[in-house]
Formats: sequence, structure tokens, C-alpha cells
Amino acid sequence: MLREPEPFALCTVIEARGSTPRRPGARMIVRADASIRGTVGGGTGERDVIVAAARVLALGAPMMFPVEMWADADAAEGMVCGGRAVPRGHGPAAGCGAP
Repeated sequence: MLREPEPFALCTVIEARGSTPRRPGARMIVRADASIRGTVGGGTGERDVIVAAARVLALGAPMMFPVEMWADADAAEGMVCGGRAVPRGHGPAAGCGAP
């Protein structure tokens, strides 16, 4: 059975400075229901990217959203890389099946 096209945002790391879990080119698809495919690094930074992707889907326009990886909140979780990544979200797009 064919699935209906479903909107998604494609988030791509376009810049990385310092120590980051993923390098430029890393990609993650975020669907309208906040489910993901792929990763841009995990942890609270990835959570922030998922939230930003929802804005991309709502506005229908691409945007960049820097993710700082040295915040105190991340340190408490033991997830500080000491760097900065800049993912860019593109969308909404419609896709069917796995990328």
C-alpha cells in the first residue's frame, strides 16, 4: 500500500567549530510528529534542533539555528563537547518512505 506524502524538515550541519559530535554534512530528517531519522549529534543540542525544525515546518522557510555545546545544562548531563554546530533546516518538503 502506498503511503501519503508526509511533510518533513531536513536539518544539515553546515558548520562546526571546536569539538562537536557530528561534522558538517551530518543530516537528520524531522517529521511533523517530531520523529527523526538520522542524527545531528544527540543530546540536548539535537532536542533544540528538533524544536527548531518544527518552526521550519510551521513557517515553510529554511533557517539556521546555532547549537552551543558547552552550556551548564549539558555539563550536568556529561554531554559537553566544547564546540558549536550550526544546523540549517530546510522544509517543508514532502516525502514517502525512508530517505
